Amino acid sequence: MSEEQKKFKLIRKLDRVFLRYDGSDEEQPVRLVWPRPISARGKEVSIIGEGKKEILMLDSLDRLDSESRAVAKEELERRYLVARITRVIGTQVDFGNRYWHVDTDRGERKFLIKEPSKNMIWFNDDRIILRDTLGNHHEIESYSSLDARSRAEAERAM
Repeated sequence: MSEEQKKFKLIRKLDRVFLRYDGSDEEQPVRLVWPRPISARGKEVSIIGEGKKEILMLDSLDRLDSESRAVAKEELERRYLVARITRVIGTQVDFGNRYWHVDTDRGERKFLIKEPSKNMIWFNDDRIILRDTLGNHHEIESYSSLDARSRAEAERAM
């Protein structure tokens, strides 16, 4: 029987996630990762064991039972913290540096973007991912749904 055909559960103990196969008391610590965290977040999930070896690749979290799915969602949200921009308060361009002042779902933020061709990723579905100089990711879920002032400020920095 292949690893993917075995029934398993994901269990959280304090700040760690463990995988346990049905019929076994043995648990192994695992990490959950999106194989394509920017372009295909929410699709496939890789379960990584010790030694950074992939144990399982799931095509969807829907394959998990409800308890395991809740553990997986919580873990992935913790691992891939992305601030979602709801309003662009102001931008400034200075010698190629883009300074952003925004409201997000996590509060007001200020950040700097250098090399916009590498650090501003546009998707066909109207979504934009911005990576600041500290490596943090900020997401505009729908550029067209921003208010007119926010769009005007964003266009100045793009």
